[in-house]
Amino acid sequence: MSDVSLEYHGGRTFAVCYRGIKFYMEPGKEAAEAVDADLLTSGGICSSDAVAIRSILTVSPKAKVVLPKAVAEKANTLGIDYHRMTTTDAALRVEYFKNGEYGRVYGVPAARRDAQGPQLDWTPIGGFPQIGFMARFGGTTIWHSGLGVPYVDLADRLRPYSVNVAIVTIGDETFNEVEAADLAEAIEATWLIPAPQSPGAADRFLEHMLGHRPAQRFKVFQRAETWNVPE
Repeated sequence: MSDVSLEYHGGRTFAVCYRGIKFYMEPGKEAAEAVDADLLTSGGICSSDAVAIRSILTVSPKAKVVLPKAVAEKANTLGIDYHRMTTTDAALRVEYFKNGEYGRVYGVPAARRDAQGPQLDWTPIGGFPQIGFMARFGGTTIWHSGLGVPYVDLADRLRPYSVNVAIVTIGDETFNEVEAADLAEAIEATWLIPAPQSPGAADRFLEHMLGHRPAQRFKVFQRAETWNVPE
């Protein structure tokens, strides 16, 4: 086993733990009682997410939340102080050090779905308003799709990071089970983990993986489960 573990808090919220460092990825309402955070990553922001983020920041006074720079003003209107934010954009690196240990966070653009197809909504000043974040510790890289949807060159953007674990949000407004499995195969992710967002999504994912993807390793979490990522 590696020194990296994942804790599942429900919804799309996972905590990544490594030698005393804890990163919360996509903290939603399920993480409102979470404690001991060092860093949070949120690929976008909404009012329900802000409640959980504020709660975690309150009980973890040294923690900061990493956000796309395009949503910093909105996050502030939702009660998150600017001094508790680290803003970033796609392809930039945020580094974190604690007790001699080292973690890195990278961003990859995330798209929203509309009638004309996936939209990245990039602007010269704001950059990308949605980002899927990666946390890298040692030789393990974990990517979380956030609330993004698949788009044409997403796999090309992810391949250079050698993703070991792909956490993909599955639901009516994000990925479906086929799209998630196709992406994991395209980027050669060792493990595929669903974050179900709609009724029946987990069952459909499991049925698809067992019936059609025998070569792809995957794991379906129960809430509050902790898992050590294999080497």
